[in-house]
Order: sequence, then structure tokens, then C-alpha cells
Amino acid sequence: MKFVNTALFSALAMTFTLSAQAVVINFQTMADSTVGEKGFSTLSLLGYYGLDIDISTKDTANTSGTGFAYLDRGTAGLGACSVLTSAMQCNPSSDDNVSTGETLVFTFNQNVFINNLVFNNNHDPDRSLTGDSILINNVSTLFAASDIVGANVNGNRDYLYTPLSGLFSAGSTLEIAYGGSHADEFYISSMDVSSVPEPGSLALLGLGLVGLGVARRKAK
Repeated sequence: MKFVNTALFSALAMTFTLSAQAVVINFQTMADSTVGEKGFSTLSLLGYYGLDIDISTKDTANTSGTGFAYLDRGTAGLGACSVLTSAMQCNPSSDDNVSTGETLVFTFNQNVFINNLVFNNNHDPDRSLTGDSILINNVSTLFAASDIVGANVNGNRDYLYTPLSGLFSAGSTLEIAYGGSHADEFYISSMDVSSVPEPGSLALLGLGLVGLGVARRKAK
């Protein structure tokens, strides 16, 4: 009986680990190579990373209240744009980071866990977010030098943000906006996300593995 329980728990742990495997959504790579520089009314990550996440933009500069999620090349990443040309390029080209009045909205169409987000300000003169803030779900988040990750490449620095609670259920949203106590423009470099199985799927899986354990016990 002890052998069966050990095998059962090992199988459950392995399944949970596999089902929650992390995926790094690299917006800089998307902009620089796989997708190219362009704007989207809604940027869907499903076809690129297999995660059902949509990204849109709120923009107070437009009467519609919406803007465009924008992939900006050159060690930048995901930003926002108010106006696009017919070629889906930002107009003016300098308006491609998240700046005054702009909010990136992540809509989750499946359960996910955000392990971390990486931000940068690589196209600003100082290329720094140290001492600067952004709004994450309307909460002012201040970056410090201790948040810097990765190597200094031509003065470009990335800043790591780890959510206090990274679980987002299907139908929920995450809003990341310009603002806070020391607001500055920014891009999102990448997002490390794990898919989370539906509770019903986990229950069925558990029952199946319990059944397997019982069958093995009878066989002995």
C-alpha cells in the first residue's frame, strides 16, 4: 500500500509540474524578428505562444478611448500607440512606448499564473527606470536599482517585477499603465507565464490516478 501511495503522489506531482510549465513571452524577440514592428487593435498571443491571452490598449488621447498595442523593435518590446499608419506603423514613430494616458490591458481567456514581468525604458535618453513608477492594476509600483536583471547592453537595462499574487483566472484582466508617484514611459520586455489546468481537469486526473493505484493494488 505504501508503494501505491508513493507512486500516486509522484504521478500527481509530475502531472502538475508538466501542466504548469512556464512559457516566456518575449516581446522584444517578437518585435525584432518573429512578428516585426507593428501595431494591433488586439494582439493575440495564442498563435505565437499557445496561451490564450489578448492584449489591447486604453488611450485617453483618442475619442474612442482605445489605442493600439505596439511591438517596437530595437531592444524595446511591447508598448502602445495612439495612431497607426496604413502600414500599421506608429505615427509619430516616437509614440510607441506606454506614455501619458495609455494603459496596456491583458485579457486572460484561460487560467494562468504570471511568474514575473520584465520592463525597460531603453528608448529614453537615460535608458533607466530606477526611481520611476508605473501603475499595475491602479497600484503605483516603483522600480529600484536592485530590480535590474541581465547584462548592461549599450546602456539598456531590464527591470524585474514579480507579482504578489500572480494567479489570473479566465475572464480576468491585468492593466499596466503610465502613472504612479514618479511616472515614466516604459516598455514590457517579456512576461513569464504558466498555464493553470481547469479545476475539473485536475479532479478527473486525480480520480484517474487513484483508479490506477487501486488497480495496481488488486494486481498485487
